[in-house]
Amino acid sequence: EKDKFLEFDNPKSSEGYRILIWKKMINYLHENGAILHGSGYVGSFVVDKKMKFSSHSQYFDIFFRTGIIGLSICLIIYFIFLNKFRKRNYYLFSSFVGVLIYGFFHETFKLSQGGVLLMFFILYFNYEKHNLNKND
Repeated sequence: EKDKFLEFDNPKSSEGYRILIWKKMINYLHENGAILHGSGYVGSFVVDKKMKFSSHSQYFDIFFRTGIIGLSICLIIYFIFLNKFRKRNYYLFSSFVGVLIYGFFHETFKLSQGGVLLMFFILYFNYEKHNLNKND
């Protein structure tokens, strides 16, 4: 048997299990007519009573709970932060990019330490906004 680096079709592998979860989440939303508005903050546990799991992705978690509308709003906010940080502070920009990339594979801002990190980004964003207004 040939060793595979990525096994997207194997639900026993990490990447295969995540894809299985994501498919189940999308199917649940589709079957319940909730693609636009999401599950209403119901967790991914409702997808399959036999499985206890998380989405293993910040973006799939947001999509599942709030639908296309909520995910779109969240991505717009992220883009606004990225744009501000890119112009004003490269270190925060690169840090925020790193957190967003990490979010593809884990829940980031949903967890408590991620919430603190998000609050830091929000506070710094407001600080920069205040300083720009003050200097004008």
